[in-house]
Amino acid sequence: MRTYTNGTKLQRKGKMASIGDPFVMRFNGKYYLYPSTAHDETGIHCFTSDNLVDWQYAGTVCDDPITKNAYAPEVIYAYDAFYLVTSPHGDGHYVFKADHPLGPFRRLRENIGQMIDGSFILDKGNRLYFSRAHHGGIALLEMDKDGRMHHRTDLHAPMHAWTEGPNILRRGTFYYMTYCGNHLESDGYRTDYGVADCVRGDYRRPPNNPLLIATHDAHKAIGHASIVEAPDLDGLYIIYHRLHKLKKGGHTRDLCLDRLYVSARFMSVTPTHFPVPVPKMPVFMSSDPTHDDQFFKQQGRRLSRRKTETRFTAEFNVADAAQLALIINDEGDSRYHSVHFEHDRFTFRSTEQTRPLAEGKLPVSMKPHRRIKIMCSEARVICELDGMPLFTSAIAFSGGHIGFMGRGTLKFTAFNNTINGAADLAIPLALPGDFPARLDRLHPTPECDARDDMHVVELTKGSRSELWVYSPSPQTYHLSCYGHVHDMTEIRIRSRLSDITLTLKPDESDYYDLTHHLGQLDIDGEDTVVIDVLKGRLSAKVYRIVRTALRSHTVHKGFVETATGLAPLQGQENYWLHDPEGDIERATVEFCLKAQDKYLDFSLLLHVDHYSEHPDQTDHSYVGVAVGFKGVLCLLDKVSYGRERVYDKPLPLEKDQWHTLSVHYAQSHYTVSINGRTVFSAIIPWSDNQGMWGLYNGPFSQVEFRNPKIERRGKP
Repeated sequence: MRTYTNGTKLQRKGKMASIGDPFVMRFNGKYYLYPSTAHDETGIHCFTSDNLVDWQYAGTVCDDPITKNAYAPEVIYAYDAFYLVTSPHGDGHYVFKADHPLGPFRRLRENIGQMIDGSFILDKGNRLYFSRAHHGGIALLEMDKDGRMHHRTDLHAPMHAWTEGPNILRRGTFYYMTYCGNHLESDGYRTDYGVADCVRGDYRRPPNNPLLIATHDAHKAIGHASIVEAPDLDGLYIIYHRLHKLKKGGHTRDLCLDRLYVSARFMSVTPTHFPVPVPKMPVFMSSDPTHDDQFFKQQGRRLSRRKTETRFTAEFNVADAAQLALIINDEGDSRYHSVHFEHDRFTFRSTEQTRPLAEGKLPVSMKPHRRIKIMCSEARVICELDGMPLFTSAIAFSGGHIGFMGRGTLKFTAFNNTINGAADLAIPLALPGDFPARLDRLHPTPECDARDDMHVVELTKGSRSELWVYSPSPQTYHLSCYGHVHDMTEIRIRSRLSDITLTLKPDESDYYDLTHHLGQLDIDGEDTVVIDVLKGRLSAKVYRIVRTALRSHTVHKGFVETATGLAPLQGQENYWLHDPEGDIERATVEFCLKAQDKYLDFSLLLHVDHYSEHPDQTDHSYVGVAVGFKGVLCLLDKVSYGRERVYDKPLPLEKDQWHTLSVHYAQSHYTVSINGRTVFSAIIPWSDNQGMWGLYNGPFSQVEFRNPKIERRGKP
């Protein structure tokens, strides 16, 4: 199996090119990469690829003098032309137009403002939307064919600091918006996401944010993502850059891409820095169906020699198709289904029925170029035109030839025998990661829970889940499951190197779904994680597989060891972090207040990962949980490069006396105690039990600490 490793370095005219803010567009079966222009260069450049890995420099697509230091160019096909938007020097946007992805792009309008990082999405009704960075999140506007912007909507995209690099994807009935933030040169530059029901909707943040982050030496400062359809026609890849600081000052950036998993209102990705399989191609494809010998003629139809299976995704790229019919499910005996395009209407027909199965008015003309995607299962066909829904029809299928007839030009045509993201199962899941239940090889089409729009696999006595995984080196991983335990449930979990059995207890909390910790597994290379239910019932939504040793070093920033304990430095944030070398059941610290005023701000930290430092980054740059005090409030915060309050309670304390803060953790439950008495209990449904632990103290918080310690939970 051929592999690639992230950090691709591309050459342009014999010199290494910095690939910052990479945007990739797929058109007629080919990928076009448009990176930012270097600060001292003019012109927008393009690279092309058939498989997202092997890139060739394709030339300068726009040589307008205004494109010096052009930020984050993006291209879309809309209104029967290609539109390019970029923000030179980060000083407002310019819109350009061309007849081909390789240009030449000519300036359409003068500076339209709109800050930086413009991005496009073509939505229902052939409406083109433009999103861009905004001080309060992301701004969304409609754009007409002349590049004029109107009807602004501000979208919620909290990053606890500057937000940039939006990208909106529509897949099925959901809209997914990614956006990035933190300082560009921070190790913790990251990408978050939200999900909505319409392009202008409320983009609610799923619990697994950040979507894309890495802060270890081999892979860090990653972000500014775009999402593109995989070569297999059925999956998705997320494209992003990785930043390297140069010894002489400044930085350069490399190209990265990873498989993106989408499951209703949930997305996940493992940012890899080790060899992973090159994206798979369709099982059948042709760039010239009119003349390719992969097709044959039969009774006026030109058909593929290879047949589809029952479940498949087909793509047809057509030009000037005003009287063209696309054929699917042709059994070779004059029985087939076809989509006809005539003038401004379409019809979906079967040779075995006299009336159309579906018909309607086309939202756009069928020239000069259109992309038709047809997705078939045993009982339904879905057709999209340029990514927009065209029709859905309930009808039985059995597979067959694809092809075409009538007048028109067919270009790149392909099919793959997967649908609804099933192609994700053809590649092992790179560890560590969060994996939606639909990646279970035994349950690839789970039902969707209407309460939260997440796919759920129901496991009862005698049933099994299987995850095909890959670990680049021998590692011990912790496995947990986000879902619901209905009653006393006994499960057995196996890998090639591990075999454990445990019992899960039902939880009667206010939350239906919680994080249930299942145990530790040793995994090396490719393996299958098998989960057998021996008794009871488990509703699984996401399997989480993380390394048990997230960090091999400690963090001491600001704290000074004294004869009595730890004293934080005033005027700066103080961190004291250590690897727990096991699962934490309880963390405790003694503290002495010098003042319980508005400046008091300290916490015990648990489950800390992705810690980073940079003078201009957001406050609280890590992912984890904080339990402590802010003023008179005893609190529990969930931290994701910024703090989000889970629970708090006023609790005045005597100053100049030693107090004991303790937090007990078990299966999403946090119980906080002061001096041996419980102050409150709270729940974080999506929670971890791995990562560093330690202390935080704010810049002007007057407090001393001693005897920080933890109690570890034994392996289940």
